[in-house]
Formats: sequence, structure tokens, C-alpha cells
Amino acid sequence: MDFGPGSPLQSWVNRLPASTLGNAFWFGIAGMFLVAPLPLVGFYLAGVEQIAPLHYAIFKGLWAGLLAATLVVPMVISALRCPWTVCHPHCRISG
Repeated sequence: MDFGPGSPLQSWVNRLPASTLGNAFWFGIAGMFLVAPLPLVGFYLAGVEQIAPLHYAIFKGLWAGLLAATLVVPMVISALRCPWTVCHPHCRISG
């Protein structure tokens, strides 16, 4: 996996605002409109009306793990990027 300056994920993250509040807003919007409806639509299409507590706990754990696996890397890259990479793509954080 390549998370360097030329990676597609880094170029996507660079489109997000440089501020923490802006990032939180856009990740929240993505969660509200993309992530939250997926299980609800799936339950509706499958005709699920009730869920046993054990099945809910299993589903919730798997869903949370899937979300963490999907969102942690973009959030970390966004938090650790140089604030000037949006307008100066050659800016790199030296380690």
C-alpha cells in the first residue's frame, strides 16, 4: 500500500479542508449520508423487522469493525498531513 504524496488516497484527502473542524464536518456528512443508510436499506430490503439482542450485538461489532477498517487510515492521513499541502503539493513532513 502506498500512502505517499502521489497515492490516490492522499490526493483524495488533500481535497478535504485543512482545518480539524472542516474535516470533522465532512467525515460526519459522509457518515450521515453514506454510512448510516447502508444497514437501514439492507434491513428494509431483507424484510428485517426485529433483531434479537445477540444478533444485534454481533452485527454492531462487525459493522463497527468494518467502519474502523475503512475510515481510520483516511482520518489519520488527514490529521497528520501538512496544512499547506492543499495549496503547496510539494510540502512534505520530514521525519
